[in-house]
Order: sequence, then C-alpha cells, then structure tokens
Amino acid sequence: MFRLIRTAPLVALLVAFSVPVSSPAQEAGAHVVSPADQTLAHEIYRVLHLDEVVGVMAEEAIAGAAPEDSNQMSAEEQRAWLETLRRVNAPDKMRRLMQERLAETVGQADPALIRRALLFYSTPFGKRVIGLEISARSAMLAPGAEEAAREAARQATLADTPRAAKIQTIISSGGLVDRNVVSSLNSVIATHRGFTDGAGEGREDDAATADAWAQEGEIRADVADWLTGLLFLAYGPLDDAELAQIASFVGSPEGRELMDVLDKAYDGMFEQMSYEAGFLAAGQIAGAEL
Repeated sequence: MFRLIRTAPLVALLVAFSVPVSSPAQEAGAHVVSPADQTLAHEIYRVLHLDEVVGVMAEEAIAGAAPEDSNQMSAEEQRAWLETLRRVNAPDKMRRLMQERLAETVGQADPALIRRALLFYSTPFGKRVIGLEISARSAMLAPGAEEAAREAARQATLADTPRAAKIQTIISSGGLVDRNVVSSLNSVIATHRGFTDGAGEGREDDAATADAWAQEGEIRADVADWLTGLLFLAYGPLDDAELAQIASFVGSPEGRELMDVLDKAYDGMFEQMSYEAGFLAAGQIAGAEL
C-alpha cells in the first residue's frame, strides 16, 4: 500500500514559518466520527504499521525536495528552507493528519471487507509483507539506493523476466500506478490553491487543473518506475507463489476496499500539506519582494 508523493508539497519553500494553515477542503470535510469508525481506523493504523510508514514518508519528503535552483540560494536561505521542509513534513504532524483522515474516511467503506483485509495483514505472511515493504522504502533513502533499485527493475523488465511479469501483475491488480498518479495531480492542484490564497490572488481552478494534467505523463512515468523498483527490492526474498498470493489479495474486493480507504486518507493528508506549502511559499515570495 504505497504512496509516491514526496516532492509536490515542498516546491519553492525557502524560509521557516510557524503559522498553522488550514485548507478549505480540510475545513469543509470535518465531521463527527463515530466510535466504531474510530476503532476501525485505529486497527488499520496499527495493523499496517502506518506510524512507521508515515515516518518514512516524512524522510522522503525532505530527501527528495531540493529545489533546482538551490545552488543560487545563500547559506542562510538554504538553512531556512530546510527548516520549513521539516515543519511542513514533521512526522508527528503527518501521523496526526493520517489518523484523522483515516477516521473520517473509514465510515464510507464496508467494514466487513476492511476487517477481511486486515486479517490478511495479521497473518505471519501478511506481517512479513508489511515488514519487507517498510524496510525497502526505508532502504531507498540511502544515497544511490533508489536509482539502483529503479535500474535493477528496468533491466529485469527489459529482459522480460518472469519476476518482472509477476511484479507488474501486482501493480496492475491493485491499480497502483493510477492511484498514485491521481494523488500526485491532486497534490499539485492543492499547492496551486494554497499559493493563490497565500498571495491573495483570485483562484483559477480550471487553470490549475489544466497545468496539473499537463504534467500527467511525466508523473505517470516516474510513478511506474519508482513503484516497480520499490517492489522489486521489497519482494526480492519472496517466491513466485508468494508473489501470486499478493497479486490475488490486492485485486480482491477486500484488498481494493482497504486501498480505497487508504487512498482517501493519504490524499487528505497530502492535500493539506500541499496547500500549506503553497500558502507559505506565497508568503515567502511576497516577503522577498518587499
């Protein structure tokens, strides 16, 4: 259950801010969560070890967000920029947002299917899969590790190896590329909305959407490349039968239902972060121009 978004919420942030920012989408979506939904959301968070997953995501956001023109920034600007990244992507903040969004979205799902999905991840094999996925994602933070994983997957895919076909079956069974592409596009749009609100400009949502979709091809290629590299690395110790078991689960009604809940929760978290980043970037640029 991976999410790719790492850099979209962090574009052009150069200085540190401490003002909390709430997006209109976040405020409009607030509602009372039932005790049953809260309990099920807690189970999802616990069984899938989302505390660890979100912690790795926070590290990815910092590691992958260097601006193209960072060599033109002063040392002071770079220090302030890094501090801003850490504030926007603070692990505890991301974990809180994830927990809140899970509780808000799980009520829209079929609880019986969600519990069946959690049973899969509660088995020894399911627990092993989670551990392998988290370890691989963390390992890819090391210098050069991500590109090495991507390249190994590219070569296997070009050679049309049986394992490459099985990894692609897992990706297609879960619709993993499409899910991540949609989230990335939503994040780009949220960043634009935050920036225009922060700059006091009128929103042009149609233009923001068009601009996001103009990047769709590039985003899709990167998502597919990253996911393939990650899963090759994560599932290296598994045999063919175990890979088939994963593909069967992610394509099942319960697997897709759980991913739908996670999608909505992750989207809510990333859209809030993206909106905040855009808002703060607008404030920084305005201050620099004074």
